[in-house]
Amino acid sequence: MTSARVISWLPNMVDPDGSGEICTVYIVNVTMDVPYYSQWKVHCRFKKLKNLYDSISGTIGRHIPGGLKVPFPSSTATWFRSGTDDARSKRMYDLDLWLKELCKEGVLMGRKKVKEVLWDMLRVENNLTYQKPAR
Repeated sequence: MTSARVISWLPNMVDPDGSGEICTVYIVNVTMDVPYYSQWKVHCRFKKLKNLYDSISGTIGRHIPGGLKVPFPSSTATWFRSGTDDARSKRMYDLDLWLKELCKEGVLMGRKKVKEVLWDMLRVENNLTYQKPAR
């Protein structure tokens, strides 16, 4: 089982994906229980989460009539004031709710496309532990 929480944000950071742009970076805490417990953090900007949403929104619509209970946060609602701490915190909170809902939705996680795109964004293959931790 995969769970992901947007736990914090950092202002005025260089884009972690290498564009060189200065942006707000959101920190996502990822936890996997299978095959063994693993936990790591991923740094990403809103744009990356929006790209995730855009690539799976059709699948969400086909398999969950009406979509997820928690909608993806609007990319335009906070654009003009996105540089304030309050706006960043609100966006972090909304992204966290959406990502938690996505990860717990079994019908979506069973879809190959959703799982592949989500796991790529969360860097699962790079961080997954395949060995039992030493005790």
